[in-house]
Amino acid sequence: MAGRPVHTFEVVGTQQLAPHMVRVRVGGSGFDTFVPSEFTDSYVKLVSSHMTSTWPHCLGR
Repeated sequence: MAGRPVHTFEVVGTQQLAPHMVRVRVGGSGFDTFVPSEFTDSYVKLVSSHMTSTWPHCLGR
């Protein structure tokens, strides 16, 4: 069984929606090979290459 494909995107913007909720907009060439799921909902796993001081409340969670 093959693993899920990996796509790399760039963060192009963020918006604080609530104290513990941030909207993250992504873009970049990762969309060139991205194929949306045929289903309404899709599984997405976000991995950050590093944590920054802009989200200190996320550290340790």
